[in-house]
Amino acid sequence: MKYLVHFILVCFSILHLIFHFNCLAAVYEYQYTPPSSMDSNGFAHYKIYIPDQLDTVRGVYCYIPGYEGSSLSIVSNSVYKAYVEEKGFALLGCQMMSNYTLYDAVVSLWSGQAFVDAFIELAELSDHPELANVPLLLDGVSAGGQFAYHFTLWKPERVIAFVTIKGGLHAEIPADEATKVPGYLFTGENDLQRRIENMNAIFEMNRPAGALWALAMEPNAGHVRVPATIIHSFFDQIIPVRLPENVPNDTIPVLKEIEEESGWLGNLDTKTISSYADYTGDKTIACWLPNENIAQEWRTFQGITSINIIDYAFPEEFKLYQNYPNPFNPSTMINYQLAISSNVKLTIYNLIGQKIAT
Repeated sequence: MKYLVHFILVCFSILHLIFHFNCLAAVYEYQYTPPSSMDSNGFAHYKIYIPDQLDTVRGVYCYIPGYEGSSLSIVSNSVYKAYVEEKGFALLGCQMMSNYTLYDAVVSLWSGQAFVDAFIELAELSDHPELANVPLLLDGVSAGGQFAYHFTLWKPERVIAFVTIKGGLHAEIPADEATKVPGYLFTGENDLQRRIENMNAIFEMNRPAGALWALAMEPNAGHVRVPATIIHSFFDQIIPVRLPENVPNDTIPVLKEIEEESGWLGNLDTKTISSYADYTGDKTIACWLPNENIAQEWRTFQGITSINIIDYAFPEEFKLYQNYPNPFNPSTMINYQLAISSNVKLTIYNLIGQKIAT
């Protein structure tokens, strides 16, 4: 009897450990096949990773592969899992098959709606109702980048920011409301010329309309992904200034708009950078970057390593800029300019007039 009780306790402990292990993090999946009359080769498969003890999913990082590729295994990638865990996000991988290579047509035909419906289904499966309306980070390569771009054009209110990497079939049309969504467009120096020209065309068409987009060419690189570090660094700066503090369960969160004047600009020809206020070139064709750190990374990524060619206009007056990011962050950056060189004392007060830092 003694041994039987001991055996039962051991089995119970093992079952408890297995249950606990499965609850540490969960992966859910959803599949969809459109009617054959719509797309005879159409198929979509989605997997989502939701970190343990995440009461509310604040957003979803969507890793979208190239044509007929699969990113389903991304939900097991330790680097990406750690990234979303830190942010209170979930991680989505997918596989989308289609007869169509023009992903703008596919988005409007069926894959865009399937993408939206996937989150509704995954919300029910995971018991996370906020997933049905959660805002998205879109990271796509090649045709996956085209999907990210065209989904942003279709549903800009759902997208925190997007990245499109070396695609060549982006619709060369005005982006309208999607110009308010921060975007990073990447080309490769050794990629097909038509892909480079297509990416340049959508940038040149929409940047004069105030698109919050940057364009960067990766030196000596062909049709491959860019390093995750530059994408994650960009997302890191965008999330705090776009995402509301509270994510509702039953409606799409209203993403905060970013003022174009709050960012930095980069000259595509000379790779010089400066704050928006101090930029001396044509602002309508310069790359938009959220702050100085991302502007410096934009230059470094394109092979510019010197740090002394930033194109500042000589200031004529004292100016104190809006701190960034703001609010609800553990730290913030405060920029200012001086007409002459001098010692500066900066004192910070809270809302009730108490001095909190000097």
